[in-house]
Amino acid sequence: MTEFHEVANKTIRKLTIFDEDAKTPEIVIELSDGTIFTASFTTTAAVQAALTVDEGGEPQVIAAYRPR
Repeated sequence: MTEFHEVANKTIRKLTIFDEDAKTPEIVIELSDGTIFTASFTTTAAVQAALTVDEGGEPQVIAAYRPR
């Protein structure tokens, strides 16, 4: 199990599931503080996730989570 402490107690503004590409479905959670949590599922059965903030331009990665 992987816990994402940086997103604990935050309020979800919008949750989107992108499943058009069956090989790499993605969950995007936009939080009320402007950060965006993204989790994608790869065919190797490993979860890769990132917490980002987009203030215009390229999103800034606050934390990246990789398989152990």
